[in-house]
Amino acid sequence: MTDPEPELPRLAELDQLAERLLEHAAAELEPARTTLELTGYADGDYELRAFETVSLRSGPDGEDVWERIEIRYNPRLEWIQRCHYCESDRGRFDETVTDLEAYPDPTSIANLDE
Repeated sequence: MTDPEPELPRLAELDQLAERLLEHAAAELEPARTTLELTGYADGDYELRAFETVSLRSGPDGEDVWERIEIRYNPRLEWIQRCHYCESDRGRFDETVTDLEAYPDPTSIANLDE
């Protein structure tokens, strides 16, 4: 017997987590410049994050560099985290991650209830 196909998380499962993440975001980010993003993957994994672009500047080689602060949920570690980083076309760098709050993965709790 094979394992069932992983499902994308249902929004109802993530509702309380999203509220908690937004509470942290309200304390850390400028509300008018904050973007909330949920990304689901075919393997059942997901990313939930709120972020603000703090600044945009040109790097030494002339490419655009974005400085961002992000409040994100890490389902593998089960932590809400604050992440401050810079990003360019070549990827992220100068990343600093701070754990804010332990939070159980609501999708694994929902799977146990089924």
